[in-house]
Amino acid sequence: MARKAKPTKRKAGRPRLDEAEKAARVQPMTGKQFAAWCDHMGYRDIDAARQLGTAPSTIARYQAKGGPALLGLACAAISAGLPSWKRPE
Repeated sequence: MARKAKPTKRKAGRPRLDEAEKAARVQPMTGKQFAAWCDHMGYRDIDAARQLGTAPSTIARYQAKGGPALLGLACAAISAGLPSWKRPE
């Protein structure tokens, strides 16, 4: 006699994303994109590190391997001249 498979339970947590939602997510920044941003802004590694609040070695890693989606958003904000967010009073 064949055993019946137990129904699989869906784990609690994030709901599954459909294809449109996946496409709309902010993508990680590639090394080429980051290097192009640095060139566009006229930043040396030390300048980019100061603007992004990180070490020059991290900047070199971003240029070689890319970085998280957050990096692209930060670069866009800096390019637009936006100040750091502060809570409204």
